[in-house]
Amino acid sequence: MKNRIALIHELIEAYDLTSKCRDRGLIYKRAYLYNELRTSGFSLSQIGEIFGKHHATIIHGLRTHKDLTGYGDEDYKHETYQLKEQLEGSVIIYPNEKRQARDLKTDLIDAKTIRDFKRIRRRVKLGVYEKVLEQNNLLEN
Repeated sequence: MKNRIALIHELIEAYDLTSKCRDRGLIYKRAYLYNELRTSGFSLSQIGEIFGKHHATIIHGLRTHKDLTGYGDEDYKHETYQLKEQLEGSVIIYPNEKRQARDLKTDLIDAKTIRDFKRIRRRVKLGVYEKVLEQNNLLEN
């Protein structure tokens, strides 16, 4: 257990998760690690001390994690898969859900709302489409 906790501390430092930055990717990573620490037996105030946050912020992050995992939010899965991989020490291939591969052209054709287009823009910035191509090439070889 100590190795896992030490690894979480390293991830917090590596991604600078104690900062006040409200970038969506950092928020998702924080929420994921809040949950990991909470399931490891840490209290809300202890988690807050680690991240430099108030315990109410931790509660909100835990709810965010629960909601996003309950919805099966693909952006959340994408943002946190590296953390899972590093914490579990296993290789996780993303995505492994209903949509086997993300194709920019298909996503653009299927987009119906402004929110869909904003999500596509965010995925382009994150490089989701390129990462999926790399993973598909690895699977084929």
